Amino acid sequence: MNFIYTFVMGMVLIRLFPSNLTAALHALSWNPMKSFFYGIFVSILLPLVFLILLITILGVPFALTLMAFNIIGFYTAKVYSILWVSNWVGSKVKMRHNSPWLYFFAVMVYFGLTIIPVFGPILALVAMLFGLGAGIAAQNKHGVLSRPSVN
Repeated sequence: MNFIYTFVMGMVLIRLFPSNLTAALHALSWNPMKSFFYGIFVSILLPLVFLILLITILGVPFALTLMAFNIIGFYTAKVYSILWVSNWVGSKVKMRHNSPWLYFFAVMVYFGLTIIPVFGPILALVAMLFGLGAGIAAQNKHGVLSRPSVN
């Protein structure tokens, strides 16, 4: 199911959200360490906010909603990393970016590598952190998290 979900979500991002995908891949290409550290920060911050909201009576519905979005976001974050690597490989073999066939092959390779006992969970965690940070950095590029300009 994880394989199918990852492939379908990648295709949805490619077809329906190309500008967000382009911004996330651009963030990964130009500053991958910034994306990685954003991913670490968000993966620590969101569960803490969840726990703080869960403590209060009025915050419980918000905490449960945040937990659902966390699960969806953490599962979907690896799509950006897989697409980033598949586009890099595609540029080497002269294939177009965000090709569905190349993405399918990249998802197969990713899940093949995650089966390896010690290396696999580390790869999955790193891919999730890079992708999560790229999603946050992409929002920052669009101005959602950036400061308003003063004229």
